Amino acid sequence: MRQATDDELLRLHDEIRSRRLARTKFLRLDDAGKRAYKAEKQRQRRAALRAAGEAGKPKATVPAIRDVLADAAAVLLRSDGHGADVIRAALAEAFQAPAMGMTVTGMARTGRLPPRLLPVDWSPVPKAALPSAPDLVPDAPVADVLDDLDGFEPPAFLRRSGY
Repeated sequence: MRQATDDELLRLHDEIRSRRLARTKFLRLDDAGKRAYKAEKQRQRRAALRAAGEAGKPKATVPAIRDVLADAAAVLLRSDGHGADVIRAALAEAFQAPAMGMTVTGMARTGRLPPRLLPVDWSPVPKAALPSAPDLVPDAPVADVLDDLDGFEPPAFLRRSGY
């Protein structure tokens, strides 16, 4: 295990102290000062989110995640991919309108549902074919395998559990 140097410990102490001072300064503010402080922090947060989005790497906030899920659902509806029927059923249930799934599918196909975060031409890339599963059928007959288990004593933890 590495030991921290004196300089590292002093830097850590200074960081903790500065955070503690910032917190106590906030606690000493009156209501108007707290509102102004929070408003400024919210402006900074929104500016950072906007800058990240413009840079092409949006932060994973709940609204951004919902937007990506909505974009992916629109792509599935547009291409009639796997799961499109589930999305149509969810739309029909949510809006209590049986034809809503087909209406939204038409909107997705005509471009009336533009994506918010995914590129317009995005489509799911099919995964490469997975290697086939190993053969799970034993080469030896089951009776031969069971004969090999004669005299086998299970470990104590299995005996106590009832297996």
